[in-house]
Amino acid sequence: MELDKIEEKDLKMGIANQVTFSNTLMKLAETDRDLIVVTSDSRGSGKLVPFAEKFPKQIVEVGIAEQNLVGVAAGLASAGKRLLQFPLPVS
Repeated sequence: MELDKIEEKDLKMGIANQVTFSNTLMKLAETDRDLIVVTSDSRGSGKLVPFAEKFPKQIVEVGIAEQNLVGVAAGLASAGKRLLQFPLPVS
């Protein structure tokens, strides 16, 4: 499932953003083994526990170490993995 192919019916009102985010990641991860979620001790608050249970080899938890998360993500990306950092960076 590609992000640009998500249909409007899949986006339901009244569902928390984090739940929609996690559900979308799980749909994408079903067909993309190179999708890796890197998180800094936010698995629970980001509603990523179901993702971690279903795809334990596709999530990396670095703990409260955001600086290390950047290095881990760079290494995974250089190895051809597609990454999503959570929490999302604030611009």
